[in-house]
Amino acid sequence: MGPFCILIRDDNHIMMKVAYFSARPYDIEAFKAQNPRHDIQFIPERFSDETARLANESDALCISPHDKVNDLTLKNLTPGKPSLIVVRSSGFDNVDFNAAQRRHIIVKWLPGFAPHAIAEHAVTLLLSLNRKTPQAFERVHQGNLSVDGLMGFNLCNKTVGIIGVGRIGSVFAQIMIGFGCKVIAFDPKKSNATTEDITFVPLK
Repeated sequence: MGPFCILIRDDNHIMMKVAYFSARPYDIEAFKAQNPRHDIQFIPERFSDETARLANESDALCISPHDKVNDLTLKNLTPGKPSLIVVRSSGFDNVDFNAAQRRHIIVKWLPGFAPHAIAEHAVTLLLSLNRKTPQAFERVHQGNLSVDGLMGFNLCNKTVGIIGVGRIGSVFAQIMIGFGCKVIAFDPKKSNATTEDITFVPLK
């Protein structure tokens, strides 16, 4: 997956001081390329009760899925700041919404982030398991060119089951269809019907 590029803006066009936790080199490079007008402080450490002090006086926090926001961590911040927390992922279970709400902090996340990147990564893992790529890689480094025990199988004409056909699941299904697979799926928001490419079935 590529870097998360989030430009935090406000209606009054006032520069915001942003504490960007769990910053990686590719994050910093991507943000600097966007030439943001906000004052972004890139912090390599994760956001926690020990590092929360680094965000004192910040108007906003930009955190990764690995950073934990709870009542304890928020208590270590300057009263009244931040007013905004942005989670750099499609999930937000690392944030205590009740604790944020008590402090009148708005929480935002990225529900539509990179479905193709995530689905393609899942396919990469599937192919690696099927074709035993890690084992083959290790053998070559050991000077062992034997192919015994490395046989995989073709995905074409196989049936693939998917639980949850949202943004990521839908992309994954289309990739599998491209491999020539039959796709069956369960999604509580879908009826047990057949679309052009996907057959929806009960979970049990």
